[in-house]
Amino acid sequence: MFKTRTLSLALLSSIALGSLAAPAFADTAVPFKFNTPAAAPAAAGNGAAAPAAPDLGQDGGTFRKMAASQYDLFFGGETASRQLSFFALPDEASTTAKLVLTLQTAISAAPERSALVVRINGKDIGTAGLVAGDPRRVEFAVPAGVIQPGYNAISLEADHRHRVDCSIDATYELWTKIDPATSGFVFAGHKTGSLSMVDLMPMSGTVEGRTDLRVILPAGAQMNAYDRALTVIQALTIAGNFSHPKVQFATTPGTGPGIDIYIGTVDALGSAPGLSEAASMRGGVVAAGATDDRRSLVIAGQSEGDLDAKAAEFVRQALNEQPVGTPEGLAALQNIKGRLLAPGETVSLSDLGYMAKPFNGRYANSTVTFTMPSDFYPGAYSNMNFHLNALYAGGLSPNAELVVKANDKVVANIPLSSARGGAIRDQRLPIPFAALRPGQNTLRIEARLPSEADNACQSVDAATANVRLSIDGGSYFDIPNYARVGRYPDIAGLSSGLRSGIDAGDDAPTYLLAPNYEAKSVDAAATMVAKMAFSSGQVKTMHYTSILPTMSTNLIAFGGYDTLPSELVSRMNLNLVNLRNMAGAKASPFEVAAMENFGPHADAQRQVVAGLLDQAADLSAPTDGVAETAIHLLQVTRQKVVGELSKFDIGPFRSLLGVDGARPSYAPTAETAFLIAQNTARDGGLWTVVASKSANEIAAGTDVLTDVNVWNKLGGAVQAFSQTGSVLDRQEAKNQTLFQTQPMSLSNLRLVLASWLANNASIYIVALLASAILLGIGTYMALLTGREKNV
Repeated sequence: MFKTRTLSLALLSSIALGSLAAPAFADTAVPFKFNTPAAAPAAAGNGAAAPAAPDLGQDGGTFRKMAASQYDLFFGGETASRQLSFFALPDEASTTAKLVLTLQTAISAAPERSALVVRINGKDIGTAGLVAGDPRRVEFAVPAGVIQPGYNAISLEADHRHRVDCSIDATYELWTKIDPATSGFVFAGHKTGSLSMVDLMPMSGTVEGRTDLRVILPAGAQMNAYDRALTVIQALTIAGNFSHPKVQFATTPGTGPGIDIYIGTVDALGSAPGLSEAASMRGGVVAAGATDDRRSLVIAGQSEGDLDAKAAEFVRQALNEQPVGTPEGLAALQNIKGRLLAPGETVSLSDLGYMAKPFNGRYANSTVTFTMPSDFYPGAYSNMNFHLNALYAGGLSPNAELVVKANDKVVANIPLSSARGGAIRDQRLPIPFAALRPGQNTLRIEARLPSEADNACQSVDAATANVRLSIDGGSYFDIPNYARVGRYPDIAGLSSGLRSGIDAGDDAPTYLLAPNYEAKSVDAAATMVAKMAFSSGQVKTMHYTSILPTMSTNLIAFGGYDTLPSELVSRMNLNLVNLRNMAGAKASPFEVAAMENFGPHADAQRQVVAGLLDQAADLSAPTDGVAETAIHLLQVTRQKVVGELSKFDIGPFRSLLGVDGARPSYAPTAETAFLIAQNTARDGGLWTVVASKSANEIAAGTDVLTDVNVWNKLGGAVQAFSQTGSVLDRQEAKNQTLFQTQPMSLSNLRLVLASWLANNASIYIVALLASAILLGIGTYMALLTGREKNV
């Protein structure tokens, strides 16, 4: 939602729903105001339409789905919780509402001690017992004043207990799932007579957690119109906080929940299908409504130049405005993306969305997420300290323990077995930077709390309800300085947005390769770009292309194994020949000049350097035994260095030592539904490929790739995925290029160097060994020379 103090005429031109067929707009646009008693007269005085009669559906009001997917609304284990954000329009927040949930619970859950607790903005709304059986519907009345205009937070906490408490494994049989298609809020308020940009915000995540963005361009639109649309899509995704956008270009409006985006000149949009004449007759930015769950965004200009200006103004406003809502709602919104951890700050578990509660079960499992910047350089050079405070019961089994995982890697564990209860007071648990990644990270706290009393396998009626663990939500993270430098290839950088070097600036263009401008590839590229915009909060300059660019630039290619240019596939070190043959595909028709892996003089230079080293090691006329020993040591050192560097793909070092830089190409298996790979471009820059078995499947593969559960696992140089998004294979980058993203400083340079050495420990050890050998040779020769002079 946009702040009212900075809304502009271009952004908030609005039209009345009842006059969409009118011949023209009113001359003066009305800035958006909350529908409060004080604001209503002013709005009416400016020509706003009177409130329409309430649209009462089967639920007695306007139904709004929850902005969540099935994964977001699945609660597994003894205790599970979710905190989601939702957007309420002013008219909706000013009236009564109710929350409707359609849920189902596992048969193993005991109804006597299983319940779902609902809170909105930290206030208890109600509790529902969890009973096994078919899906059922429960309703919670929301008191007036709890929901405020803007972003709000809804917390859902499920407590399950097994019918017979026997083992920790039994906790995996406990679950409750909520159907996102039939769950949400029912608002009884009147609909506003006019729409503005804020009416687009509730469209977030309304289709299985996705936001359908359908771009409708005039017939015969050129590719620069598609480029302009990419800019608008990025800005809209950022303004609306659409965490999982799904973009499609079409010629007709869509159906179901979503947003139709019309972009073009007034003359061109006049005949656009599904768009009223009033919405296309005047230049500007207009929000309109087609149905209750579908909205339209119209950006029109009198000419191409005027259209560019209107689009640029929309982008400027979208980036400058900040969301508003309750403190709980804004915190939930921030935690969905992941709070950025800045050096020098302390952040508590509660700040990251952790809901502290005493736990009396056998197995506790909680997660929080946070974000590291796109130029964060992981490495085992330092730690982020987690200061833990907790209480645990006595009498737990010897194998009781608390485990902390960062991105599924165990970083700390604490035994909890004691005859008496204990307290963990400010215990500092180091979380190595090597376990973190650019973009969103996940911290998981697991506690296994078996007790000797569990061996009795009591029924739930007789089972004890004593608290076994209580983690303080005030436990906090202490973030020190960390290295910041760009690096590629590293697919994880995409999850927080592409970053250019400090010399190139943030406006360096990125080209989106869609072979032959195939429709599915064009859609896939737009979906990826929108997701990167949401993750980074930045609008990047993007250009579609159908051929490989000849200049040094960033490139992201989308297509099938059989449509991507062969030269691109070769440069990316991919082997798709077998899969192409299996599909009966021909060679790509998009052929450009062959690319060289090295510069024109690289081979010659490498041979000269290697020759000099060989000459130094093969001196044929040693003058004495000392020189002969030195030459032998030099030969051994060279062989050792070459042997160690052969395990890496560090270009400069390998070239100096004459080591062949070629490495085997990556060949995906037949089970690979789609893959993503990165490599350096011919003359600099970063090239990325998103490929699927066929061009028709690339849009579906990109949709899976941008799901939060897959997006936050991106990393390495190559990753292969199944159709459902499971990681089938991953290869780490062996040859990385670093580039400056921050102003030069001695402290950051020291951290970058420390991280590089930590990530290349073998080279560091070999360098130390070589230094020690050379120092020993020098010392020996100095002592020998001095002894000869004294004789």
